[in-house]
Amino acid sequence: PAPRAREPPPRHTTTQARLLLFLQTLGGCELDKCGRHRDLIPRLLHIVERELLTAKGLRSLSPSAPHYVPHYEGAQWTRDEASHQGTAWSHLLGWYVDALVLLREDKGRNEAWELLSALLSHLDEGCVGTLSELFDGAPPHTHRGCIAYACTVAEVLRAEKAQVDRFAG
Repeated sequence: PAPRAREPPPRHTTTQARLLLFLQTLGGCELDKCGRHRDLIPRLLHIVERELLTAKGLRSLSPSAPHYVPHYEGAQWTRDEASHQGTAWSHLLGWYVDALVLLREDKGRNEAWELLSALLSHLDEGCVGTLSELFDGAPPHTHRGCIAYACTVAEVLRAEKAQVDRFAG
């Protein structure tokens, strides 16, 4: 028989896509205005921490998923596939940090500072003085993609400023 053409795996499961979307909106949500879903928020945050959080960003897919790709490398098609199959994106940390502080207050603020500080150590790697587009989903989370990614720089600066403003206010 003729070999079957390789089908690209699904990019996100419906559940993961909904989870990411829900938590992205949480960054701009006040807990008293989150409606009937308020009780779900801590559980969703726990899932993100368990399945998606790395020291350099949030993975686009859990390592427990069957189509998880731990490293962003290879030919263009392979890299494009990997970017939605487990690569860690730093610009997603902003809303995650917002959710941490919103839900856990002082404890969340401390966790947020630790996470942002760890990411800012990347300023001395790759293109010195800026932040990379993405990182491998698997340790040691090697920086990949664009070496100076404006979305990452802007969101990390916004998140850091938001934490400073909350602390001062």
